[in-house]
Amino acid sequence: MEREEEKIRDARKDIKCFDALYSEYYPLIDRFVFHRVSDTQTRHEIVSDVFFCAMNKLNMFRWFGKGSFQAWLIRIAMNEVNGYYRRAKRDKRIMEKLEWESDACNGDMQDDDGFDYGKIRSALEELPLKDQNLISLRFFNKLKHQEIAEVFKTTEGAVKVRLHRAMDKLRKIVEGD
Repeated sequence: MEREEEKIRDARKDIKCFDALYSEYYPLIDRFVFHRVSDTQTRHEIVSDVFFCAMNKLNMFRWFGKGSFQAWLIRIAMNEVNGYYRRAKRDKRIMEKLEWESDACNGDMQDDDGFDYGKIRSALEELPLKDQNLISLRFFNKLKHQEIAEVFKTTEGAVKVRLHRAMDKLRKIVEGD
């Protein structure tokens, strides 16, 4: 924790030091955006925008303890992804969905156990954005309930309840197909 605080202090003084924070958190943010946006180029642009925003707003970040910088970055990423979908036209979203379904038909989206990721991804897209973010953080990014609570600025119990409800919605969508 002290090391992270030190990195943030250094980056505030000399922006070249932001590279250490970028290197540490890039995999987490990239994985989160990967599970929310199917287009590779768009994903890279969003991840880039997240770190550009974080770098520019680093002086506005306030330290609240362990994990708060990670939570701050994830909130920025959620805002960028949500903004992307708000700006995207319906046609663009339909095209992305068709691309993923095409990949699934070719067998690219199934793992060795026959798990159809394309079907799950399509069902996820039918959920509200908050539920998509919650499921993505928990199961794709492997964040603990406490870490997710920091991201959403809520309690761990509230996260567990929301996650349970989101998973019920997802299950009903998948079983309905």
